[in-house]
Amino acid sequence: MKLREIRKAKGLTQKELAEIVGVDTSSISKYEKGVAEPSYVVLKKLAGALGVSIDSFSDVEIEMNDTEQEFLEHLRTNRKFRILFDKLKNAKDEDLNTIIAIHNALRETNTSFE
Repeated sequence: MKLREIRKAKGLTQKELAEIVGVDTSSISKYEKGVAEPSYVVLKKLAGALGVSIDSFSDVEIEMNDTEQEFLEHLRTNRKFRILFDKLKNAKDEDLNTIIAIHNALRETNTSFE
């Protein structure tokens, strides 16, 4: 995790970052040493406090295929897509199947979604 490098580049001490994020200084130390992994919620807070994306903490480059890149671009740029994703991300499979069936039926009738 590149947390230490990013924190130092931002001119923050472990104590200052811990106070901003709401964790113990020892937790920041453990994250930086790789002894412990922050939860996703803490990771989001760290990224926000440091003004970086969560991906910035990783040494691993994540390669995405075209479909994944297109999906992320839709999430970034299309408000309706973000709303839809937010509503569906925890949906049950049966609900998703129903939604897909409705979508397919509407496409067959050329019904507008606008």
